Amino acid sequence: MDLMTILLGSIAPLYVIIFLGFLSGRFLDVSGKEISRFVIYIITPVVVFDAGAHVKLNLDVLTLPAFYFLLSVFVILAAYNLGKLFLKGSEANLFGCACFWKNTGYFGIPIALFLFPQEIANMYIIIIMGAYFVEITLGVYLLARHEMTPKDSVKKFLKIPSIYALGLGFLFNGLGYEIPTMFDDFFLSFKGAVTVMGMAIIGINIGHLKNFKIDFKLTSTILAFHLFIWPALVWLTLMLDQATLGLINQTYYSALMLIAVLPVGASVAIYASEMNVAPEKASTIVLISTLTGIITVPLVIEYFF
Repeated sequence: MDLMTILLGSIAPLYVIIFLGFLSGRFLDVSGKEISRFVIYIITPVVVFDAGAHVKLNLDVLTLPAFYFLLSVFVILAAYNLGKLFLKGSEANLFGCACFWKNTGYFGIPIALFLFPQEIANMYIIIIMGAYFVEITLGVYLLARHEMTPKDSVKKFLKIPSIYALGLGFLFNGLGYEIPTMFDDFFLSFKGAVTVMGMAIIGINIGHLKNFKIDFKLTSTILAFHLFIWPALVWLTLMLDQATLGLINQTYYSALMLIAVLPVGASVAIYASEMNVAPEKASTIVLISTLTGIITVPLVIEYFF
């Protein structure tokens, strides 16, 4: 069985979940917004705490997430300001977030666990914490900003419990507290719940669409960011670092390049639903990007890895 077949097999279940979510939204009238709140305020903080509590603290743990954090901040601010030039209202906010937000968790983690040795797979999970911090800070702020004052947006951000869960996890880690192994299955269940519910929300929001229309200008530009601009930025930055400062451990270049080719994150649909920022368009963009990813991601991985 070749690499392409195995990768397609690991990704395919995600599309089954999206389809089941679509059926739930269309025929059972399940609310994507209510499930989004459950994921944001209950499920995700547990997963984030577990990651912070178990990560191995060393220089790479600081350098690699910081690298991806800074790159994410650059992309989201550049995309947001670009979006304001040709988009109106909240669509510029959505554009900025959707251009930087990668599906590093639901989509990327299963691929990383299959593709890389355990050391690199573990570091992949650490790296995406840098992106996650941008998601729950600047990403949430921008999505809330379209209908709130800066003060209210900050208040909304400060209500996201994952911020405090991450800090608590690092505190446990730094103080040497070990989570009893009896809780391993508990945390594993929450990780599975994030994947299932996150992908289902995409399908649910699509199921509620009255008229399925694709905003080609918005969608094509976002896809261009993910398919071309992101990989180019990461590759050029890695080559520049290699030729100059050498801050980034070359062992983990492959993990960073994997992140660069992933599709739009399902969290865009989750938070857009919660903040009421064009949730139908957000879900459509995530769906199209994810459908594209089932072909582009295995192709890129097979070529580069």
